[in-house]
Amino acid sequence: MKSDLALTSAPGALSGCMLYALLKAHDFYQGNSVVLTSASSKLSLATALLLKNERDSSNLKRVIGYTSAGNIDFVKKTDIFDDVLAYDQNIEADEGLQHLLIYVAGDEVIYKEIKDKLIKALAVGGTHSAAETATLKYFGLTGSVKMFIDMVVPQSLKTWASKNLNPL
Repeated sequence: MKSDLALTSAPGALSGCMLYALLKAHDFYQGNSVVLTSASSKLSLATALLLKNERDSSNLKRVIGYTSAGNIDFVKKTDIFDDVLAYDQNIEADEGLQHLLIYVAGDEVIYKEIKDKLIKALAVGGTHSAAETATLKYFGLTGSVKMFIDMVVPQSLKTWASKNLNPL
């Protein structure tokens, strides 16, 4: 039934809309390329769809999707990513691109492979249940909390706090 499909799709799509709003509010963290892991997930698909329209009216140049080899054809058929890569592929070096990683997969191995090409990474999920190392374990509790704060706190407040508040 269509209503059943709507019930299972709504949470991921809504999260994608919220993630898009966060990225836009932070001016894409000064990136001009967004890389989404788990590109076949509802969250990544919804985010990429909104980002596709954003490319016409902002400095955003590319939206890149990472997915499993078995999902490559499906993700390409959506026609909402500029590039679709399998997890064992690497992002091509392009000095004109500043990549922001939206880390939905939660697998440390993927992050380690491309981290030198990123200006920022936001961990927003853990779709890989069999991941060798989960995001929380890799970044640690403190790193994960810092990442969360960095995602949601406006830059002006972070700047003020760094100048006016002493660390504990």
